[in-house]
Amino acid sequence: MNRNGKREAGSGGSGTYRRGAESAEVGGSAEASPTIIDWIQKLLALSSSSNEYEAALALQHASDLLLKYNLSRADVEGRSTNGDKMGETRVDMAGKWKRWHSILIVYISDHCFCRPIKTVRGFLLVGEADNREAAKTMFRWVLEQLRHISLEATLANAGRGKRAARWRFNFCMGACARIAERLDDARVRQTAADAQVPGLILAHEQSIERYVKKHIPVTTVKRKHPKIRVSTALMLGRMAGDDVSLKPRGILEGTCH
Repeated sequence: MNRNGKREAGSGGSGTYRRGAESAEVGGSAEASPTIIDWIQKLLALSSSSNEYEAALALQHASDLLLKYNLSRADVEGRSTNGDKMGETRVDMAGKWKRWHSILIVYISDHCFCRPIKTVRGFLLVGEADNREAAKTMFRWVLEQLRHISLEATLANAGRGKRAARWRFNFCMGACARIAERLDDARVRQTAADAQVPGLILAHEQSIERYVKKHIPVTTVKRKHPKIRVSTALMLGRMAGDDVSLKPRGILEGTCH
C-alpha cells in the first residue's frame, strides 16, 4: 500500500477503493470475490454521504458493479466480509503506563484506522488485522525512540530527581504533540489526494463501531489535547518530535480499505 491507501502493482493485502480495482482483483472472472463484495458495501455506504455529488458517484459505481456480477443490493447487504479481518490486539506494557504513553497510542491508533480501548493493563486496538499490526508496530517504534531521546535530553538539561522526572514528562508531552500534528498533516494530504477517502473512512469507522458494540461493550478513549504549561522542556520536546521516525523501514501504514 502507498500513503494514500491505494495498493501498488504487485503488492499483497486486501483490495482498496480505487478505479479499475475490480478487474485486478477478479482477474476477469464473473464471480464476485469477498473483496468485491466488501468494496460494493462501502460504495453503498458512501452513497449516503451528505455530499450529493460524491454520493451519486458512489451509487452509480456500486450499481455498475452489481450489474456486472449479477448481484442485488440484498445479496450484498446480507453478506459479511469483514468477520475475519476485524478484530482486536492487546498492547500491554511491563512497566507503568505514563500519561504520554496513552496519548501517543491514541494518536497513532487513529492514524492507522484503529480504535483504542483502555484496559486495566494497557489498550486494545480494534480494527482490521493489517491496521492493528501497523498501529502496534508504529507505537513500539516511536515509544523506544522517545524513551531514548527524552532520557538524553533530561540528563543534559535537568539532571536527576523529582525535577528531572517532571522535566522529562513535559519533554515527552511536547514531542507527542508535534508527532500528533505530523500525523494529522499526513491524513490531510491523504484526503486531498483522493476525494473518496473521507467517505471510506466513515464506512470503516462504522465497521469498527459495529464490532465494538458486539464484542467490547466499554467506553473508548477519545483524542484529547491536554493542557500543559509552556516550558523549555515542552518546546525542546516539540523540536525533537520533528526528528522522530514514524515507522521502521519496510513497515506499511494503516489503510482504509
